[in-house]
Amino acid sequence: MRIDGAAEAQRVFLQQHQLEDLSPYEMPNPGNAIMKISRDIEYSLYKRAERRYRAAEVIRIITSGGTDIVSSVVRGFPDLDATFLSVSQHRKSRAGRSFEQHISRLLRDGRIAFEEQAVTGGRRPDFVLPSLVVMKAKNRTFEEAMVLSAKTTLRERWKQVTMEKFNCALFLATVDDRVSSAAIDDMNNQGIHLVVPESLKKSKETCYNGKTNVITFREFFDEEISSKRPSYRRT
Repeated sequence: MRIDGAAEAQRVFLQQHQLEDLSPYEMPNPGNAIMKISRDIEYSLYKRAERRYRAAEVIRIITSGGTDIVSSVVRGFPDLDATFLSVSQHRKSRAGRSFEQHISRLLRDGRIAFEEQAVTGGRRPDFVLPSLVVMKAKNRTFEEAMVLSAKTTLRERWKQVTMEKFNCALFLATVDDRVSSAAIDDMNNQGIHLVVPESLKKSKETCYNGKTNVITFREFFDEEISSKRPSYRRT
């Protein structure tokens, strides 16, 4: 099954907000925009398409076992179980890919130089800014390059980022609202800055507020890009 609603979700958001593109410099809260597009709009589009596809698949499995529904379900249970497992796995992988696509769109529409999935040192970070050439330059400073990783949910997976030591600033973008205070402190000790939606940073339900290594998408684009690294911006 191929259900790719990232581009369609972006189109719906732009239409709803009467925007021409997803430049983070044309929106007050780019992080909230990404969360809205991925969690609400795209998920709704995906569920609608998934329902049509999976319903037909379940009906095929059940009806292939004969006219007795109970017996058909029993006989078809292994196939049904595999179908529902596939649904769960596909949802998780789709969410991760889509989140990267939405961040890529923000960078592109914001005219920010970057490379996606660039292989360096045997690793493949989600985004290298401004380029792999700059990243690999032996005479560059620590601040001249950065790695931006994207993970919808963190759990223990944030530790993958610490393995990717590139002698540059490390940023981890997420929409996860369940990251513990201890995990955030551990990331700080590893030199990782979290980039989160504006509403999550302010929320009393998260542990982000008051953490020095947690910034919003707004702060990321204004301070880390425009102020500290203006050369990343294409004219």
